[in-house]
This record gives sequence, structure tokens and C-alpha cells, in this order.
Amino acid sequence: MSKSLKSTIIAIGSLILLLLAVSSCGDKGTSQIGLPSLSSITYSGCKTFMDKGAYPAEPTQSCIEYSYDGHGRLQLKHSNTLLNCCLDGIAAEIELDTGMIWITEYEIYETSPCYCLCYYDVDLVLEGIYPGYYGIQISSKSTPSADPFSFVMDLTGPAHDTACFDLNFIVE
Repeated sequence: MSKSLKSTIIAIGSLILLLLAVSSCGDKGTSQIGLPSLSSITYSGCKTFMDKGAYPAEPTQSCIEYSYDGHGRLQLKHSNTLLNCCLDGIAAEIELDTGMIWITEYEIYETSPCYCLCYYDVDLVLEGIYPGYYGIQISSKSTPSADPFSFVMDLTGPAHDTACFDLNFIVE
């Protein structure tokens, strides 16, 4: 084997090892941009307006507070989402297309739903969100006649903001 061929093989091998070492570096504690997904959902119990919780909503409004870390993690706090009062859990469907995020919140039942509605606070965490501008639309399967909430988020870097909307109807 010639000396130049050995040098080329060594150089290519060194380059491969260097690329592997660099690609494995990074803070494993931070979120990474990749395939968008819903990583967690938590929610309050049925609320009354005597107890507003820690969210910036008035009784006649629903608010979406969002925080983006600039590295793929988007946290959403949806206050006063209107769902059935006898649910056993809350879930969400997430769809993402170029520049648009659609979220549909819905109830989980072990038995039949009741004939009443209640306000809840829902916290969602999405991972794998690339930086950019996004339209977002949040709706509920329980109140399909209600207008979905839509607004634009500037996620070109770390961001924190709140959007509030008047509710179409009030639960008494």
C-alpha cells in the first residue's frame, strides 16, 4: 500500500471519528429540535371563577400563555377551556404543517358524559418545534360551535407571551 493511500485512509478515518464525537456532544438536559410531538399534558380540576388559578384569565376570557425556549420546546397554558364536567381525563390532538399548529382538546371518559360543561386549565408541552413564525389554532371537540382561538406566535428565538380571547358563552 502506498504512503499517500495510507495517509488518505487515516485522514478519512480521523474525519469520521471527529464527526461522531461532535455529533454526540451537547447538553442532554435540553430539548432538541426534531419530529414535533406532544410530550406532556396536565390539567386542573373543574374551576369556579372564585378560584382563578395562576393563569391570566378573567371569567369572560380564555387565554393561551406560551413559552418557547429557542431549542424546540413550546409550553402552552390554556386557561378556561370549556369541556364536559364529568370527564375522566383530558387529551389533545396535535397537527403541524408548514407554519401552522392545530390543537384540538377533548375529554376522555370511562363512563358517559354529563349534561354540563366546566372550565379547565390545560398545560401542553410540545417538543421538536423549529424556530420560526407559527399560526396556532386551539379548539375543543366538546364545543364545536365555539370559534377556535387563532393567533400568530413569533418563535424565532426564546419567547414568552399571552393571547386572550372573549368566550362565546359563559357557563353558569
